[in-house]
Order: sequence, then structure tokens, then C-alpha cells
Amino acid sequence: NGPSCARGAKVSARKVRKTAVAMLRKAAAVYAVGVNAGAYGLFWYDKQQALAHGWRVPERVLCGSALAGGWCGGSLAMQQFRHKTVKQSFLTQYKAATALNVVGLLGLAASVRSNLAVKSQLRTSLRTFLSAFVRGGGRDRR
Repeated sequence: NGPSCARGAKVSARKVRKTAVAMLRKAAAVYAVGVNAGAYGLFWYDKQQALAHGWRVPERVLCGSALAGGWCGGSLAMQQFRHKTVKQSFLTQYKAATALNVVGLLGLAASVRSNLAVKSQLRTSLRTFLSAFVRGGGRDRR
């Protein structure tokens, strides 16, 4: 008995959940592409500004892009533009921001997986209880 649609058709909870998961995956992919393209662009802009002796992008912003998940695009840009590849103090901060992002992603993935396992166990226990109740195991027999 799922929610009703405009045409009166029933939508199963499983279908709603699958749609929600698909939407979250698409949103995560769009975010990943965007944040990596943004990080790549920041490194490109900083390199151009360095060549022109203009205002530079602060290193904390570049490291923040790695912390936000743009470390792949940022690392690619560093190698491609040969920019910020020698300064050890920056590389240490950038690698630390990258490591924090990866640890956060792994923690999030473990949390989601654990949550799914708990939900599955609860669902199984509830089905067992309900089937026992329906068969008469939970009724008061007076």
C-alpha cells in the first residue's frame, strides 16, 4: 500500500526508494564533476595569475577545493600546468585536505552501508513477527 499517484495507481515503496537512490547518485555525480571542474579551473586561473604577476588564488582556497572533493581535478591541473608541484608546505596541506575528504567519503559510505544492513535486519525481524502474529502466534486465545 504505497502512496497514490495522480492517476490512482499505487506506487510501491521499493520503486520510490529506487528512484530516490537513482536521483542521489545523479546528484553526487553532478557534484563530483562540478567540484573537480571548479578545482581544475582554480588551479588554471592561479597559474595564469602567477604568470601575469596578478592577484593569486589563496592557498587555503585551493586546499578547500580538495577538501570539498575536487582533489582529482586539482591534482590533474597541478601536473598539467606544472603549478604548485614544488612547494612542499602547500603539497603537505593539499594532501592532508585530500586525505580528510577521502576519509570522510569512506565514513559516509560505511555509514550508509551499515544503515542499510540495519534496515534490512529490522525489516526481516518485522516480517517474522508479523507472519507469526498473523498465523496466530501473537493473538490472545481466550
